[in-house]
Amino acid sequence: MTDTLLALAELAVAITGFASIVLVFQRRESGRWERGGANSFNGMLFHSMTALVFCLLPVVLEAFGLPAERLWRIASCLLGAVTLVHAPFVGLVLLRGRPLAERLYVLGVELPIAALLLAFAFGALSRAGAGLFIAALCAQILQAAILFFRAALVRRDQMED
Repeated sequence: MTDTLLALAELAVAITGFASIVLVFQRRESGRWERGGANSFNGMLFHSMTALVFCLLPVVLEAFGLPAERLWRIASCLLGAVTLVHAPFVGLVLLRGRPLAERLYVLGVELPIAALLLAFAFGALSRAGAGLFIAALCAQILQAAILFFRAALVRRDQMED
């Protein structure tokens, strides 16, 4: 399991590195970002760094000798809590004024993940364990990758003739 978590951590670090490259190349002459580009970049960093931290958390908890069941419940509780706070903040505050479909996507993807993680953490799901936690980490990495492509793609209105 540690190998899987460390491989996911490496992927999260790679996305963060690509995000830095995007930052360098997308700097405008004015030094200012468009709101959508800034949101994509910030989201990319948030999701990749969240994935990195939570990939390493079980490894650290294991070093303290926690039993596997407790380890996955604690890690799931923490990731579920972060996701539960993050989704409404993004969906209702940061994306205010954006299309409803975009806002619902954030809420519709992240809130069910948070609910499942918290249900496992508090004993409502008994057999989820590491699989659910790793699936939630993959969702964080996938979201970071989606935001990377969104930030990196050049829109037609940004092209010179």
